[in-house]
Amino acid sequence: KDNLRAAIKIIRKEFLFDQESVDRFFTEIKNLELLNHPNIERYITSSSDSRGVPYFAVEYIDGPDLETQVRNQDTFKSHDWLKLASDLAKAINYCHSQRVIHKDVSPGNIVMGDTGPILIDFGLSYLEQDPRLTSREMIVGTPPFMAPEHIRHSENLSREMDIFSLAGTLIFSATGHYPFNGRTKQEWMDSILYEKPNFDGLSSYQIKLLEPLLYKNPQDRLPLDLFIS
Repeated sequence: KDNLRAAIKIIRKEFLFDQESVDRFFTEIKNLELLNHPNIERYITSSSDSRGVPYFAVEYIDGPDLETQVRNQDTFKSHDWLKLASDLAKAINYCHSQRVIHKDVSPGNIVMGDTGPILIDFGLSYLEQDPRLTSREMIVGTPPFMAPEHIRHSENLSREMDIFSLAGTLIFSATGHYPFNGRTKQEWMDSILYEKPNFDGLSSYQIKLLEPLLYKNPQDRLPLDLFIS
């Protein structure tokens, strides 16, 4: 279709009979269908193959993920960092305007395409106030970038969780280190819950921008529209 290069996602064979995994797969499709933004992966189609295994296609983005780019090349400086921050904040704010919570904003889920950063992998995403979010789904994510309420398995996970993870991702993009100190999942969780963010290597301006996004209490965090402005 339109000579688009596509990335195909299928359910792994061992999960075909796990109802939660199947429901999660179709939730990802449903949420992607709601989104149309230049900094979000573009949904193309879904169907099933000759064996009846469901799949869906998104537009393929030719580029490294943000984590690989930072580790292999260099961190983002001044203007480039501000552009990255603005593009990602607008993409996530748009998701929230459609009531979609990504739930796993992290450098590994951002691909650096020709036109800028593209937010990918909505496999953990859900609609705000979706009653089908299970306890197992509540705790899944990328540990160094998870929000405190995510770690605490709060039943009131909301858009503020993405705001916290965005700020951590922007710390990583500027410095190459994780937003909180730790080497194991448990150390990261303790650090996120009880310690201040690691702002080493950031300018005072960057700290001033990011600190309000990283408050432990989600209700205290700066809304994204104010951050963007």
